Amino acid sequence: RFRHLEQAQPARSFTRDKDEEKFLQDLQLLSNKALLYVLNENEGQDLQEEQIAGVLEKATREGIAVLKISAALEAEVHEFSEAERADFLKEYGYQQSGLERLIQTCYRQLGLLTFFTVKGKEARAWTLKEGATALEAAGKVHTDMQRGFIAAETINWQALLEEGSVPRARSNGKLRLEGKGYIIQDGDVLFFRFYV
Repeated sequence: RFRHLEQAQPARSFTRDKDEEKFLQDLQLLSNKALLYVLNENEGQDLQEEQIAGVLEKATREGIAVLKISAALEAEVHEFSEAERADFLKEYGYQQSGLERLIQTCYRQLGLLTFFTVKGKEARAWTLKEGATALEAAGKVHTDMQRGFIAAETINWQALLEEGSVPRARSNGKLRLEGKGYIIQDGDVLFFRFYV
């Protein structure tokens, strides 16, 4: 187990079973943390391409995620209105700003997902680890929901937008009833049924 570390290899780079994973988490080693290289790309710099190639090679070898963002483009994009921003980004071949791509990449690297709850006109986003169950999601919202969990009505946020409203989605049979073992998917909208 320690031979890998003794050879100056980062803890994140070797495969392990669940017991070893727990052991490494308890040690809180910096070399076990997820990494992300964020590269600032500027147009028209040939030297930069050589540097980027070196970083990409190292990242690929070590299994580290890489994200290229243009700081100049980011500064410019935030001067526009929402509508203008989308058109501006499309001109450069992007659908999202660098900040949005950075957040999504960080979530993936950390193994996180987002689920939503809706009550009346209020919607709220919650963060969970990938692989979490509906029961764990209920506990994230409130411990009473977890303790008295019955079921969770579930719909993906995009499907809910297509339906236009929760009542319409419910009447069209788009909400699924899931039990406590249901594995939460990124973008799920959950309506918890519970009794305490």
